[in-house]
Amino acid sequence: MHKNIIVVLSLLGLFLTLGCGGDEPSVPLDTGSPEGTGVVARVSGLLQGQAPDDVTQGRLSFKFVAGDRTVSENVWIELATTGQEVGKGPATGHFDLPPGEYSARVIYQETALLPKAKGVVRGLKVNAGKTSSYKVVLDVPLGRLEVDFRQNQASGESTSIAERVSLDLYRAGNDHSEPAWSGPATADIVVEAGTYDLRAAISGHGGEPIL
Repeated sequence: MHKNIIVVLSLLGLFLTLGCGGDEPSVPLDTGSPEGTGVVARVSGLLQGQAPDDVTQGRLSFKFVAGDRTVSENVWIELATTGQEVGKGPATGHFDLPPGEYSARVIYQETALLPKAKGVVRGLKVNAGKTSSYKVVLDVPLGRLEVDFRQNQASGESTSIAERVSLDLYRAGNDHSEPAWSGPATADIVVEAGTYDLRAAISGHGGEPIL
């Protein structure tokens, strides 16, 4: 009696082992090895467990960086695979797509007064049920300008009056007909590398330029 029981259990274990051996090997999940051209200097990816509602699809998300600033709000993306466009939109959003490899055309424009900078990222990988999050570093010829305006007091101290000053920046040597940048002196002033002429006006003086 005991021998029969042992034989039956051994055969059952053998059948289970043989059944499991027929499974297909799992497809490795990763973010690929994307490469950039144009203004795209470097790309790195991170695979996250967060998934779109449709688990048969995967999600692409992006963070764009230029210098020490995140500039995703100034980037437009056009996604394609095998030469066909499959999606486009601002880089602050995300894209749910079928699994596969994609390329992204990147269009970066800091302000409407500055020209567009373009590049391409190839080798973006979408995994079913996962989010591929990419950090894209842009190399653009932009710099930051910091300006302060101060007023001397009777006490001999000086205080900043930058919040009352508006600026127009013009490329040096042109006719000053159209500024390369306009805004308050307290703003984050980002312009193309180069030399500029500055026109400043202060409130309370009839908008007349003071510089």
